[in-house]
Amino acid sequence: MAGIVRSGDVVRAPTVRCRVRPAPGPGSSPRGPGDAALLACRCRGVVLLWPVTQGGTWRVARRLWNAAVDPTAERTVAPVCPRVCDGAPDGDPAPDVLARVRAIGPYFAVTCGPRPDAARFRPLTDLYADRDGALGAYVAEVGRRLGTGQRRVAASTLHIGTAARLWSVTLAVAALTGRAPGLAPDRVWWSTPESGPVDLWLPEVPALSAPAGGDLPGALHETVVVRHLQPLGDALRAHCGLSPHVLRGNAAAALIGALRVLTTHAPDAPCPPLPLVAGLLAREPLAGAGAFTPRPLTYRRRSCCLYYRVRGGGLCGECVLKPSGTPR
Repeated sequence: MAGIVRSGDVVRAPTVRCRVRPAPGPGSSPRGPGDAALLACRCRGVVLLWPVTQGGTWRVARRLWNAAVDPTAERTVAPVCPRVCDGAPDGDPAPDVLARVRAIGPYFAVTCGPRPDAARFRPLTDLYADRDGALGAYVAEVGRRLGTGQRRVAASTLHIGTAARLWSVTLAVAALTGRAPGLAPDRVWWSTPESGPVDLWLPEVPALSAPAGGDLPGALHETVVVRHLQPLGDALRAHCGLSPHVLRGNAAAALIGALRVLTTHAPDAPCPPLPLVAGLLAREPLAGAGAFTPRPLTYRRRSCCLYYRVRGGGLCGECVLKPSGTPR
């Protein structure tokens, strides 16, 4: 099958070869046919992605998430961020972007620049290194608020809450701009509020960078998983023996939660977040953490966050302990 591929086209061949124009350069907003794209296929409850790659005639390079490929399934062409996000702002000031992100909801809120109460904040590197007992104190405080003395339960709640904050901010910035925010752990400061999600503060205005090679999911993975969740998870495992299966399930569930809120409150984001999340869930350690169906959006994790052990806590919507077939 040869010809022009447009965003939104549906193709029915298991392998597609198509002539397309080279992806536009930085600062342009592609609107015509032939821009770089992903073939996204829902197959047996799994989304399969084939990124289009350049090479004279562009060819679909298969990257399967699952070996169970249905060659008769429809493949819908979806745009790849950041190069093919129609209308994605180019060069918006970071404070303006963060203000738009903050308006989505409390888990998306982050401030930047000077603030009068800066003394109550510490860099996340202190938390990850348990410097001066920061991590142990935070776990104890979460346990106190939950009314439990089980450190693993408190640690898991701390972990999924922190992951939700980081994913929310990062995914929203990516969806609104096609860029990855510079959120190195030493540049993101945190504080425990009296109630609600952990406070995040950026003393310096972060850079919003176009990812190398156009791999925005890869840039988000590096920012959140590699730089934040891996060191936090290592610290929590050392501190209270939290299982790596719980940790990766928490990370994936927090990402799904951010996606749900973002698609509800920013449905017209220039870079649709669903392909970004699909790309993230295909990477280790999130791959295999749960069963993901994009449309309608459902997720069922393969581990438990332990919140059911809190008095009156119950089961989360995507919990592995819920009866089979329960929608979420």
